[in-house]
Amino acid sequence: MNSKQVLEELLVPPEELEAWFRKTLQPIRDGFAADWGGTFSSFGEQKRHWWSNECPVFVVEKWCKSVPTIVDGRFYDGTMRVGFALRLKTLQNVSDTILPDDIEVDWLGGYWKLPKSDAGQGTLRECVVSAARTAGTAPVHPAHLYEVYSALGSVVQHLFGSSEPTRNDLAKKYDLELAAYLTAKMGTAVYLKSCTRAEIALDDAENMLSTAPDSIPKSIVLSFVNRARGVLETKLCHKDRCERSEQFFNSALEFFPTNANALYLQGQLHIQDMRIEQGLQFLNRSLLLDPDFKAPYVWLGIAYLRLGQFRQAVDISEALLGRHPESPQCHYHVAVGCAQLAFQLAKSSASGQQQAQYQTLREKSADSFRKARESDEAIRRRHHEKDGGSALDAPWLPTDSMMLEAMESEKFANPVELPSNVGWAWSNMRM
Repeated sequence: MNSKQVLEELLVPPEELEAWFRKTLQPIRDGFAADWGGTFSSFGEQKRHWWSNECPVFVVEKWCKSVPTIVDGRFYDGTMRVGFALRLKTLQNVSDTILPDDIEVDWLGGYWKLPKSDAGQGTLRECVVSAARTAGTAPVHPAHLYEVYSALGSVVQHLFGSSEPTRNDLAKKYDLELAAYLTAKMGTAVYLKSCTRAEIALDDAENMLSTAPDSIPKSIVLSFVNRARGVLETKLCHKDRCERSEQFFNSALEFFPTNANALYLQGQLHIQDMRIEQGLQFLNRSLLLDPDFKAPYVWLGIAYLRLGQFRQAVDISEALLGRHPESPQCHYHVAVGCAQLAFQLAKSSASGQQQAQYQTLREKSADSFRKARESDEAIRRRHHEKDGGSALDAPWLPTDSMMLEAMESEKFANPVELPSNVGWAWSNMRM
């Protein structure tokens, strides 16, 4: 493909979007819970990511090669990462405005983040896209580090010490849609500290767009603003306010139907409200567009457990663990799903093959329970127990202990009935 064709592939979703969703989600309806029709980090996966991107601007840069990095005699086109620490030159009051000249930078060093393949030995993507998780890193020659430090100059001080731009500053510098998006982003950056400031920024962004002609960039920004308002409503949530969250997420999807974040948030709300089947539809669409997003996997695991679809719960949870191994929620969902599948086998007249399957499920469930309970997140949950009481949350529920005890036994165990709200809930509001 030439560059124009690549950009069209990246930036233009299917014209018949509903038909594309139905076709691409068919394997999931057929029972394959984690079949997104693509491979990890493939062009197809990256393309869907851009279809769901909430920024109205797409930046194209010239491809530049790095200084070759030699590892074991092979040449790599790596990406350099540098680290730094900031400190104030003099002690200041908290209320003082910090200016660039008040900040000093201590450069800590750097490393090369390597691509999957050495130069010329793989596909273009494998040779130029860095992937430290699979390919590793390499040291940087000190002379190259000092060259980078010199080139950066005082950029870092100005980045962290300059005053926050106003909506008027942004409107003078950028196109109206981008200025409105950046205004909204500044609001979402502070929403955990001040919902009021966030709401003011979102109001400003919408007001800026009120005079803009209808366009795709305008719709994308309005989708982002509505999604952000839904998150704010959820944060402030009294029960009646959560209904407003759903309305905002609906509006976000009307403006931009491929907004993977809004799809996820709608799905989470539906699962929490026990509208499981509808929640599944939103979550599957979200993952179809952004298969590397952790939270929808977790909530799909919860949904399948609550529907009694235990094989699907295990499959979707293992799919996430393949991408993000540090996901104790999914270890827990695998544990519960395997335990329930084992109970189903125990109730049938067990043949030799079924006994072997039961043994495999039993061992897998017990191992997954232990991994979930030994995680830092699970330990923090246990510390929140009430004095003298039983654990309040998964994976420390009484039913969890009963399932683990049954799975650690060599004998066929009696079934453990799951609570209606089974699942380790993990909320990610992703602003």
